[in-house]
Amino acid sequence: AELADLPLRRVDWLLTAAQRSLDQLTQSWDGDLAWLVLEEKSLRLLLFRQGVPEVDHALEQLDPLSCQREIRACVAAWQAMVDPPSALGWWLSVPSEQVDAWMPLVDGAAGECCLNQPLPTWAELLEQGAAGDVVDLPSSLQQLALLALHQEEP
Repeated sequence: AELADLPLRRVDWLLTAAQRSLDQLTQSWDGDLAWLVLEEKSLRLLLFRQGVPEVDHALEQLDPLSCQREIRACVAAWQAMVDPPSALGWWLSVPSEQVDAWMPLVDGAAGECCLNQPLPTWAELLEQGAAGDVVDLPSSLQQLALLALHQEEP
């Protein structure tokens, strides 16, 4: 920031900032939350109960089919700690073109649902990019973090 002659106003952890946005976007959800985060070459499953993160599980594989069994086993073991388990909502922070590949994780027959929703701030950038300019959008995790920072600006 100093080399770019920019004032440094704040430093924040990417995952923490993204979690603040996620809390806002899912505040109407009353159940537990499973958050799948794919960022570069890292895949994590974060499990929240009553808004509190209880599990942060790193996954070796990045392919939906390869790690689906491990993710479901982790969720089942976590849910077994509470009787009866709350409804489970999923937020998938994966590239938009991969969301459909990850959707089989969401067990609709068990009452689970996907809570993903479009991030309004970035819709404007997409419209600007449609005019012919190339817009390199941040990853879905970065978008959540930037949304949190944007919402907190005075």
